[in-house]
Amino acid sequence: MADRPNVKTCMGAAMTALLLLYCLPVRASMPLTETIHTLGEGEFEIAAGAALIRSDSLFRRESATLGLGVLENLSAWYTVQYLHRESGNSGDALGDSFLKLWYYLGHWRDGRFHAGLAMMFRLPTGPGVYGNAEWRNAALGVNEMMGGAAFQWNIPPVFLHGCAFYVCRQAEGEDFYQGLNINPGRKKTFTSLAGLNPWSGGAFLHRNRLKNDYASVSLAVNTLLAYPILPFLEAYYSHRVYPRRTENDSIPVEGAGVDPLLLCAGGRFFFNHRGFLEAYCVFSLPRRDGFLREIIGVSASLVF
Repeated sequence: MADRPNVKTCMGAAMTALLLLYCLPVRASMPLTETIHTLGEGEFEIAAGAALIRSDSLFRRESATLGLGVLENLSAWYTVQYLHRESGNSGDALGDSFLKLWYYLGHWRDGRFHAGLAMMFRLPTGPGVYGNAEWRNAALGVNEMMGGAAFQWNIPPVFLHGCAFYVCRQAEGEDFYQGLNINPGRKKTFTSLAGLNPWSGGAFLHRNRLKNDYASVSLAVNTLLAYPILPFLEAYYSHRVYPRRTENDSIPVEGAGVDPLLLCAGGRFFFNHRGFLEAYCVFSLPRRDGFLREIIGVSASLVF
């Protein structure tokens, strides 16, 4: 009679299966942390979420996202948001929109370390933060361009995640994309390196245009110990790159009057390897008047 597998062997096989399942690149980013999330070529992702945001007022922000696996290692997502004011003068408004491009660089050390690059664009479809205080911390209504990297380190059954981003934010009255020169027939395109030369006057990355910019870092940890529930913890911090003195610097939003330090706890329930439900809570350590205090949210994602 053939030997029956012992308990340790069965547990090891089950954990290996879960690791392989989790490491499939179909896991959406966490609330505060960009993660290794790559759609297969030709795959689609649909996601939706809702969050209660409490600052001096209470908002509800709903979001809908469509993702596409463009190439084997290149994915793109587009997100739209809609806002509801739950306290004070109630009302609704269209929120900001986002375009995210993600490129998976690969994995090393026997698949334990993963890395990728992300570029994100905030489109100013929401109420403007400079002239409209009603929706602050629920929408910005200005252009932003965010570039950075994300990594994942597997220490089974624990997974560590991190990301770092530089964020270019549009100043009040600024033509945000004016400094980009992409016309090959113009000398300026080459002398300014298409607007990326920080020493070229008027270039997109010239030092005079960087005074609204900020940088952010985020770390997260999750585990498979309670699968199909994956609990996670996150910490997020951002800081202005160039301190300056204008009336807009005191606005109680990230990148202006506040350098936020946010903590998040939550969990995801995976009903199969291509879909999950999520619940989370974000707590802000800076307790500034007008700045966000807590966020409670739920979301769902499905890849097909």
